[in-house]
Amino acid sequence: MPMRTVLQRFLPHSSTASFAEKLRSGLVGGLAIFLLAWALYALPRPTYPLLMLGSMAEPMVTPEALDIAWALEQMDGVIDVSVEDLADIFAKAQTHARDRLNTQLKKNV
Repeated sequence: MPMRTVLQRFLPHSSTASFAEKLRSGLVGGLAIFLLAWALYALPRPTYPLLMLGSMAEPMVTPEALDIAWALEQMDGVIDVSVEDLADIFAKAQTHARDRLNTQLKKNV
């Protein structure tokens, strides 16, 4: 096939489509998009963002009085609070608060 013929095939040609053909192709395309969206909606969706929420929010978890009271109960006997002991109490309270929030999230899912 000569090169000129190949290049001429890329030029616009004057074959016109009737209104019925345009309408039919538009309806078929719209139906295909609708069916694809419906199929994607019907597929099961993973729940991993909700499970990651607790670990992503970990630095922002602020222990409440209940969590600090729980952490104090976990300490052995009466303690003379030093900086290290207070950091340990706060870390335990923060872990307890995070676990409590994760449990609440899992119950709501």
